[in-house]
Parts: sequence; C-alpha cells; structure tokens
Amino acid sequence: TLPFFCRGILIQPPQVVMVGRFVEKKGHLDGLKAAARARDAGLDFRLTILGDGDLRPEYERVIAELGLGGVVSLPGAAPHAEVVEAMKRATVVLTPSVVAANQDRESGLIVAKEAAACAVPVVGTLHGGIPEIIDDGETGFLVPERDPAALGDRLIQLLGDAALRQRMANA
Repeated sequence: TLPFFCRGILIQPPQVVMVGRFVEKKGHLDGLKAAARARDAGLDFRLTILGDGDLRPEYERVIAELGLGGVVSLPGAAPHAEVVEAMKRATVVLTPSVVAANQDRESGLIVAKEAAACAVPVVGTLHGGIPEIIDDGETGFLVPERDPAALGDRLIQLLGDAALRQRMANA
C-alpha cells in the first residue's frame, strides 16, 4: 500500500516533473530537449520544473527556442509540501543529472527517492547514486548522461504505456 501522502489521482494531461536548483549538474536542459522530443512524437503532457537559480534565463530561452511555452512551466522554488503535491500528480519524474563543467556532481537524489516512495517511475541518468535508486527497466529507466534523445525515448515510452507505468509503480 502506498503512503497516504503519495496517493495521487489521475490527472490529464499526464504530468512530468523535474525538481532542483537551476544549475548545470541537474541536467534540466537535457530534460527540456527530451520534452521537445516527446511533444514532437505527438504526446500531450505538461512538464513542471520546480526550482530556480542562475540558469533561469537560459531555461526560458531554450523553452522559447524549442516552442515549449505551452508545455513547460517554471513556477519557481517550492517548499517540500509543494514538491510532495507535484509528486502526487506526477506521471513521470525526470532526473537527468550530469557532471558539470566545473566537475560539480550529484550523489543520491532525494527527489528520485521521493518519486519511488510515491510509486512514480523515474527516468534518470547513469550518474552518481541514481543507479542505486532506480532499478533500470523495473522501477524506471537509466540513460547515459547528456543524451536527451535517449531520455526523450524513455519518456515517450512511459507516457505512451500506462501498463508499463503501473508495473514500474508497483515495483
């Protein structure tokens, strides 16, 4: 049985969530490119990125360049309660972390653990402690760092297959 705070209801269109400071190591720009790939494949969904930071103007520029204005929202930094609410509504969580140019990197991601606790499949990268949290093909998918095409393909797969999402949620 899922913890009460994670029991969600069916939300349409499907909701994709990324969480974290707007810094390079979070890989959000790859997540935006993956979202464009999914949108170009004809999928209807919304992507919310909870967070803020110095790269916000770059995120806004990429969203505009990719024509994702009607798909992506950047509501800003959120308290933990709002993150939990986003997890309740999430269909998929993306954690596309990368090693930054300055060698900054992630360890284990709390957001990936929270998504797992809420029975939400996660698409993450083979980075830091993420492979210790996501069982590739069982509870989510792992893709190489800086590979928005692979990230997008796995997002497309999950958004397009409710049975697969449910199997991963149950795992």
